[in-house]
Parts: sequence; structure tokens; C-alpha cells
Amino acid sequence: MVKSRTEQLIFQSIYIGIALIAILASLGLFEMAYWWDFYVHFTNLSNYLCAIFMFLELRDTAKKNIDSYVTTYPMVKFVALLAILLTFIIYNFVLAKRRNIKDSFVVSSVTLHMILPLMFTFDYILFYEHGKVKWYYPIVSTVFPLIYAAFIFVHAAYYYFDSSIYYPGRNDPFIYPYFFLNLDKYGIVGVITNIVIILIVFLAFGNVIVLIDKLLGKIINKKI
Repeated sequence: MVKSRTEQLIFQSIYIGIALIAILASLGLFEMAYWWDFYVHFTNLSNYLCAIFMFLELRDTAKKNIDSYVTTYPMVKFVALLAILLTFIIYNFVLAKRRNIKDSFVVSSVTLHMILPLMFTFDYILFYEHGKVKWYYPIVSTVFPLIYAAFIFVHAAYYYFDSSIYYPGRNDPFIYPYFFLNLDKYGIVGVITNIVIILIVFLAFGNVIVLIDKLLGKIINKKI
């Protein structure tokens, strides 16, 4: 993997630059609008988390004066990685049939759902030392989607569970930004079931990442 401080600085700086554009896009700037529902979308929140984390990476890389692996909060990196991969997978596969194809090519969609998730993943693959991930990282990673789900329902309660509020152009009510969280459609049991399924997939995928990380660590150590 890559220990070059220069290459890390370049990659991280490019990511931050694109992330700034994406954040502005998430607010509706490039559609000449203000998307006031930006804060309820997992896509935006996961990308904001990754952007903040990448800024911390860039800070740490700028401070060091030798070539070495990136070591910024590896457990938090893992949590952010799974969150952004969940964003990538759900948008590009689970929700693909529910949106107009032209929406896939606007600035916000391309940056938030494809470019930044892939760049964040490559940052982990290229610049972090592998073989060091702990077995409990996938379990810890479920905290983020659970907090998000709790936030959505607290937010819905604040709006008295009024699902008649729609943002123009959205397919789901303002208080339920994703169909699988819609209490009106699935009921409490159905929504809990959907959340449990997502968490199981999340855990399974997290453990796959752990195995891949260990495999990469063994391959790299053999080459040394």
C-alpha cells in the first residue's frame, strides 16, 4: 500500500475539494434552489461525516514529516467507511428503480453517491495499514445507522408524524426520507423488521471488510 505523504496529501486534498462541492450540491445550490430537507437524508449525513473525517486525515498527514501509513482514528474510519458504503449500495441498487434516471447524473447525485464513496473507500485501501482491524469494529459501526434511525423518528415526532408534508420532487414524505422507514406504510413491526434486516446486512458486510482487510494484510506482509 501507499506510504507516500505527498500522494496522501494530494488525494485527501482532492477529496476535500470535491466534498465541498458536494456539500453545496446537497443544499441545492446547483439546482438554483434551497433543499431544506437536506439534514434528514442518510446520504448527506454519511458524506458530511466522511468529509469531516477526511479533513482530520489531511490535518494529520500535513503534520507528519515522514512517509508512513495514515493512522487517523482507525475505528472511526471503519464506521465512516461502512456508512458511506451503505449509502453507495442502497442508492445505486436498492433505490435505483424508484428514481428518474436523469436524477442519477446531477452534481449532487454523482458526487455524494458515487465519486466520494468510492474515493473514501480507496483512501482506506491505499493509505491505511491492513491486518489491524478489530473483530468488534462491525458491531460498533451499527451505532451510526441506529442513531440515524432514532433521529428520524424523533424528528417525525416533532412534526407530529405528519406524513402529508412532501418536498417537491421527492418520492417519500419529509419525515420518512426512505420508504423502508415509513411507519404509515409498514407499521412499527414492519419498520423494525426493515431496520433489523439492514443492520444484519451491515454487520455481514462489515465482517466481509474485516476479512478482506486481514487478507490484504497477509498479502502485503508476504511482499515485505
